[in-house]
Amino acid sequence: MTGGNPCLCVMKFVLAFESSGDTIPFTCVNNAVLEYYVDQLNARKANRFAITEIFGDRIASDIQQLHESIVDINHWIFEILDRHVDVFCVEEYLDQAVLNKLHSDWTKSQNQIYSIAHKRKKYNNSEQSTLIHSLFNDDIPEPTTGMILSQLGLLKRYNQINECVHELEQNLGRELICFGTDWVEIPNPYSESLLTNDVCNLKIAFHHQGRALYEKFINFDLELEHDDENNFRELVAAVSIRLQPNQTFELSKEYVQWCQKHNRIPSGLGINLGTIDKLDERLTDYRQIIFRNSRQDNKFSIQLNKG
Repeated sequence: MTGGNPCLCVMKFVLAFESSGDTIPFTCVNNAVLEYYVDQLNARKANRFAITEIFGDRIASDIQQLHESIVDINHWIFEILDRHVDVFCVEEYLDQAVLNKLHSDWTKSQNQIYSIAHKRKKYNNSEQSTLIHSLFNDDIPEPTTGMILSQLGLLKRYNQINECVHELEQNLGRELICFGTDWVEIPNPYSESLLTNDVCNLKIAFHHQGRALYEKFINFDLELEHDDENNFRELVAAVSIRLQPNQTFELSKEYVQWCQKHNRIPSGLGINLGTIDKLDERLTDYRQIIFRNSRQDNKFSIQLNKG
């Protein structure tokens, strides 16, 4: 990741949740910033952050909608696919392997061939197989699943699986802003060049009074007409968690040229703090930790391991 001086040693730290005792481990990417930030929070007794309950409620709603869609679909899909759609327990839907399989099965099933004669024989001229036979001319003996569902008026309901999977994935991958239970603004001694637009698992988030330079650019204050610029003059009690692969995004040449024109340091919207090693191997665990602790309103602190 970009956004910091090279670390002379690898510093580890964790997000430690109250009550549950859950922890999420990180490797620091900005030693000096992290130490300063946590020391300043601790000195103010402000090292305590909350995950918004809205996050947990949103995820719970997404899971419920996906689950209910599958249960509903399974009332009529078996004879069409020769199988039911897999059903899971609540927190199992946080497993990306589960979501990937549901999506893959849904995608491939659209073009699955339905042999009308074979199905009528297999299911002993059931009501459904007889109805499907009546919907197609003899010159279409093997329609696809998608064609059948469309004729039955069920395609929209079946497509809900795809829509629900994507909605859940989108919300699980969002940048989750966590605010301190006590609001503090810590003087920032670091250069604006630390600010990036990278995807990083833990960042100091932009939640300042005023607009960062990058916000001014994308919101067309191109002549810097308004005097509300704030490029992390303070380090505020707000961090973002994002359970996605870390990615480095270079600031666009257009933005950099604009900054140079106005004699400004090109800068982004966050300060990278840490990455989660082998996130892919424990993604489900960490999703479940954040989900459960959000629902239980458990706060967390940043705990350094300087040894």
